[in-house]
Amino acid sequence: MNFQSSFISDLLFGTLRVQRTFPTVIASISFMYLLGNNGFSSVFFYTLSIFFFHISASVINDVSDIKVDSINAPDRLLPRGLISKRSLVVIFGTLFSLGLICGLVVDWLYAIIAATLGSLYVIFYSFILPMKSNPLGSFLYLSASGLALPMIGVGIINRSLDLQTLILALLLIALGSCASISSIKDIKGDSLMNKKTFAVLLGFSRSKIFSSILISIPLFLYPLLPLYLGLSPIFYWLLIIPGIIRFFLVYKVNRASEPNVLSKYGFVYRIIISVDAIILALSKS
Repeated sequence: MNFQSSFISDLLFGTLRVQRTFPTVIASISFMYLLGNNGFSSVFFYTLSIFFFHISASVINDVSDIKVDSINAPDRLLPRGLISKRSLVVIFGTLFSLGLICGLVVDWLYAIIAATLGSLYVIFYSFILPMKSNPLGSFLYLSASGLALPMIGVGIINRSLDLQTLILALLLIALGSCASISSIKDIKGDSLMNKKTFAVLLGFSRSKIFSSILISIPLFLYPLLPLYLGLSPIFYWLLIIPGIIRFFLVYKVNRASEPNVLSKYGFVYRIIISVDAIILALSKS
């Protein structure tokens, strides 16, 4: 592989981390369908906006986390000196603008809220009040992005944000909390950089137990979703699939002998989030 193709690959999968976007993209499509937005144009551009916002946040996160990444992810372009911070800021601005443009095609209010609150969130998260540096912030960042935020975006488009939507968002955050294993694999670098994630605070052994609980709790929360989404009875049969995957992930988390081992299972929690979104859409009554 020559340098140019290697650079592009590292940019896509290291800096932009496009492989991490598929659960959020699938959730965006699923909630647009589930909540009544079935037009191809709306679904397509909403999904694109979520995609661009997601990868732009990964870029700016690299700018703020260069010291931590030099330990946790030394193969990324910025720690290796193959790209400058200025270039990453330009890439961020371009991707964020594309997300805004795609959002405007769908709904002006969604686009404005996503752009203003989204940009403030990224800036505060990365630089001013680094949420990743405290236990609650690291937990919410990982747990909300997969299912809850795409659903809230559709709620804004539908002008249907109410108490029921808030309760549903909390349930979806619980479902997405399986992403918490990402904090465990980064314990070494986060600890050295004094980042107080929940995994650093609890330590490796206790954070494995905590993460296993978070992965398992949704098994008891799934039955509540039909109360808010009016799902068909097939939903209960389809729950067998994420249930089996969750048990598998709990087993692997508890078997892990060191944090880096969990890097191999990051794709599993993304599959769980994707499957959850798909079965919700398939269960539309």
